[in-house]
Amino acid sequence: MFTNITPLSDQLKKYITCFTISHHRETFPLKYTAFPNLGTCLPLFNQTSIGIKPNEVTFTKDVTHGPKIIVLGRLTQPTIITFNDPVDEISINFTPCDINFFFKVPFIKIAAQSSQLLNESKWSKFASQLFTVPIENRCGL
Repeated sequence: MFTNITPLSDQLKKYITCFTISHHRETFPLKYTAFPNLGTCLPLFNQTSIGIKPNEVTFTKDVTHGPKIIVLGRLTQPTIITFNDPVDEISINFTPCDINFFFKVPFIKIAAQSSQLLNESKWSKFASQLFTVPIENRCGL
């Protein structure tokens, strides 16, 4: 379902455990439980409708949607993750507390909930540029 890529840069390794890229080999819908953790994830999606409810996040392919970003904070309860369709996803998995290095405001102000959309122009522009690169050229794949 995913390929994890460890940063090569010693500077990035201080803050990021890995980058995760989705693959579409599974049968859909795909559902699993994400358990409480200390890390933080910033998944970037393209052409995806995202539904966020308490303890449940769903993803559905929707070509009318441009890039979207979710901030997955520290999960305190099990969360059901459902992919109704294969979607394009690239996630940045941060070490505990180190997402703060990449934002000017404290993380708690960005991610008051376990899961929420991120609406920040710098990151939205980054996601738009990232998804214009063909998948085989992303991260050296």
